[in-house]
Amino acid sequence: MDDSSNFTADNQTEISTEPENQVLSEEPCPIFPLLQKFHEYYGTYLHGYLSLAICIFGVLANVANIVVLTRRQMQTSATNIILSKIAIANLLTVIVCIPVYIHFYLQKLATYPPPATRSFVWIMLLWIQISTAIICHTASVWLTIQLALFRYMIISLPLHVPKIFTPRLAAKVAYGIFVFSVVLIVPNIFCYCIAEKSTDETINATLSDFTNDTEINTDFTNDTEINNITAENDFSITHNVLEVHVKTNGTFEIDNYYTVEESIILQNFPLLGNINYWIQAIFIRILPSILLTTLTILLVWEMQKASKRRMKLKSAGKRDSSHRGRH
Repeated sequence: MDDSSNFTADNQTEISTEPENQVLSEEPCPIFPLLQKFHEYYGTYLHGYLSLAICIFGVLANVANIVVLTRRQMQTSATNIILSKIAIANLLTVIVCIPVYIHFYLQKLATYPPPATRSFVWIMLLWIQISTAIICHTASVWLTIQLALFRYMIISLPLHVPKIFTPRLAAKVAYGIFVFSVVLIVPNIFCYCIAEKSTDETINATLSDFTNDTEINTDFTNDTEINNITAENDFSITHNVLEVHVKTNGTFEIDNYYTVEESIILQNFPLLGNINYWIQAIFIRILPSILLTTLTILLVWEMQKASKRRMKLKSAGKRDSSHRGRH
C-alpha cells in the first residue's frame, strides 16, 4: 500500500464505511440454527464456485449437443430441431452467468450488500444477464413442452402427425417461443433499474502540521479509526476493492457503488410488480409444470396403449400364420 500522509500527536479522525441502506443479515433462526449457518456458509463460500462449475459444465455439454444436432443429416427430424433449440437456449442461459458469477461472487465487494460493484459496466452486464437468463430459461421450458407435445402427438396419431408437424414447422414454433419469452420479460425490465448508491460521502477531519511524510500501512475495515492524521497531498486507502480518498482539505471521500434495485416506475405503480409476479409465476413456473406433468402422463398412457396394440397385432399374426400352416 503506497499512501502518503503525515502524523501529528493531537488529532484524531474516524472513518466510517457503512453504506446507506445496507442490507443487514437476518437474525439466526432459533428453530433451525444449523440450517441458518449452512445458508450463510453456502452463500458466502460455496455458491459462487459451485454455480461457476455448473455453468462451465453446461457450456461444454450444450456445445456438444449443438455440434451434433445441427449437422445437416440431423436437421431432417423435427425432434432434433427442437432439441437443438433447447441446447441453444440452455447454452445462452449458462454462458451469460459465468462473468457475472466471477465478478459478483468471487470478486464481490465485501463491505457492500450484493449485488454491488464500483463499475457501471459490470452492473450493466448484470442487468443484461438477468434479462437474458430469464428469456432463455423461459424459452427452454416452453421448448421442452413443445417437444413433449410433439412426442405425444406422434405416438397417438402416428399416421397424420409426421405429415403435419414437419421440421420447418417445428423451427417456426421454436422461434415463436423465443419471441414469446421476450414479451414475457418486458414487465420485469420496467420493475428494476440500475442505481448509484453512496456511502458516507464526506467525513470531516482536522488536519494540521503538514510536515513529515509517513506511509499509512494498516488494514482498512468498517469503523477503522486512524489517529493523528495529516496530509500534504491527496492519497487513497485501499481495502479489497474499497477506495477511500483522503483530501488535504480535511475530508474523506468513499467511492460510490452501483447495484440493481426497484425502479421509480415500480414504486409509483406497485400494480406493475403484481403483474410481473403473476406473469412469471403462471407462465414460467405453474403452467409449464402442469403441462409437462399432464403431457408426461398422457405420453406414458399412449405408449402403453401402443404397446398393447403391437402385442395384439403380433398375436393375431402368429394365429394367422399358424392357421395357414395347417392348410
